Amino acid sequence: FFTYVEKNEKSYEKDFFESIKKFKKNSYEHPAAFMERFLKKDDTFCVLLHGDYNRNNVLFQYDNPEDFGGLKAVKMIDFQEARFASPVIDIAFFMYMSLPPSTRPLLWDKLLKLYHDTLIKCLTELLKCDANDARLEPYNFENFLDHFGKHGCYGLMVSYHFLPWLLCPTEQCEKIGELFETDMKSDAFREILQICGGDKVDERLVSNALHAFEKGYLKIFD
Repeated sequence: FFTYVEKNEKSYEKDFFESIKKFKKNSYEHPAAFMERFLKKDDTFCVLLHGDYNRNNVLFQYDNPEDFGGLKAVKMIDFQEARFASPVIDIAFFMYMSLPPSTRPLLWDKLLKLYHDTLIKCLTELLKCDANDARLEPYNFENFLDHFGKHGCYGLMVSYHFLPWLLCPTEQCEKIGELFETDMKSDAFREILQICGGDKVDERLVSNALHAFEKGYLKIFD
């Protein structure tokens, strides 16, 4: 991703390119250590999380499976990464992995509002109060968006690991899977991850970064 952006520097606005340089400086050498900052406890918004909430860990049941009509139920599987942390860990990861650039502008804000409306509804039921109760003020939508802005890059960074696997041709994905199981520290594994899917993958990763930049999520790298 960084190599692709640097190679095409003249294609991007200066502010975006400078933001990506800060992104690289802060996270490139030790990305896992950098991402630990997103897992710190927040007394307001932290919840029990799935921890690996991607569509390959969700089962869908339909009335008409042939044309995906009449959704009946949704169930999550694979809870080995369950944790207590910001809900943005699950939400941002799922959305950056699942929303293509063409639909993301139409759905991103609506889905965040839907999540927040559901959060408030659950809190009013648990506390047996109305939505104007003073105890719910810390959970208002403005505070939620601010909280999301400080954690949204978690989903962005994890998408850089998994999107290449999902978007590359089948034969490359099979090779990645084989190396992942046998020798994920090998030069061969690193090399195929750098090229799998070609420009299509790089352009998708850039689109995710551009979205995060426009939303202000990359400001944490300042």
